[in-house]
Amino acid sequence: MVDRDLYTKNSLSGQRLVLCYDIGGTYLRGTVYDEAADQFIGRCVRATPNYLLHSDKDAETILSHVVDECASMGEELLAGRQPHTLVVGFPGPVTDQGIALRSPTILGPHLDGPLNVKAALRGIYRCAAVHVVNDLTCSGFFFVEQGYSDFCVITVGSGIGNKVFLNSEPVVGPAGRGGEIGHLKAYEPDGFPFSYPWTEIGEVSSGRGTAYLATAWAIARPQDFVNSSMRADDLRSPENDVNELLVQAFRKEDRLAIKIVSSACHPLAFGIASMHQSIGTERFWIVGGFSKALGEQYRKILVRIVSKMAWDLGQDWNSIIQLGKAGEEEGLLGAVRYALRCSIENKSR
Repeated sequence: MVDRDLYTKNSLSGQRLVLCYDIGGTYLRGTVYDEAADQFIGRCVRATPNYLLHSDKDAETILSHVVDECASMGEELLAGRQPHTLVVGFPGPVTDQGIALRSPTILGPHLDGPLNVKAALRGIYRCAAVHVVNDLTCSGFFFVEQGYSDFCVITVGSGIGNKVFLNSEPVVGPAGRGGEIGHLKAYEPDGFPFSYPWTEIGEVSSGRGTAYLATAWAIARPQDFVNSSMRADDLRSPENDVNELLVQAFRKEDRLAIKIVSSACHPLAFGIASMHQSIGTERFWIVGGFSKALGEQYRKILVRIVSKMAWDLGQDWNSIIQLGKAGEEEGLLGAVRYALRCSIENKSR
């Protein structure tokens, strides 16, 4: 257990350090930004404590594990120094009070409910200004920093999330519920070869959802794997990383892997087409570990499917849908920009 009073001690006067966490359903990333020197100090990546790793724990205990992991990471990054500001990108809709209304990629479907993330973190970082915002809001500010003002950023990772930005500001509504396209109802593509529970976009089109679909495919139609580089038995085995096997086959242009990924991203494509038709968004940035692991071919599949779903008004979908750069950590970098923006706003008051 980490000493939760650690960061009220040993502060260095005059330093303005911004501690940032990008908390995902699978990985937790952290960095420190030295505002005075305009440079980053260190970077850490660890596994996120979640319902898959702690299946016997309740929601508050899982949150406590997440907070302890953050504290341990902060101890490593800060080396005893005191952060001036803490920004946390959290996966789920977050209120202005720092309460995550839902966080299914961390808590799972049975424990999911409100968590006061800000209060839990303030118990450690008592001398810092604490900001808890949606993780895609942070990612969006990365693209604002790159000069984009009107766009939608979508993550395809453990889950599916999105955030629409207009005039460089996130559009989430008065209660902070916007940007959760992953929880829209999903519909199966025409001619899908077996019975499968098409529930929500995030439960089908995400990295976890695609892995579940691949496993179900191996169970329902093992004959399809005869000419594939993937083995049905490997995808059915709980000891194997299905996503890793699927990504490897996909990048080798395995026809069945491409078919599985195309089927899984069909609901997401419908969501993109719907947003474009409803509000006219002309730029979609696709980020998240799973989409980047699949690479450019994945983007092309999305372009192809979306172009068939949307009304053809002369759009160039190949230009509209873009994939974030491999290795770019939009959430962490955007969290820093969010912190600097808050600092400027406070100074102007």
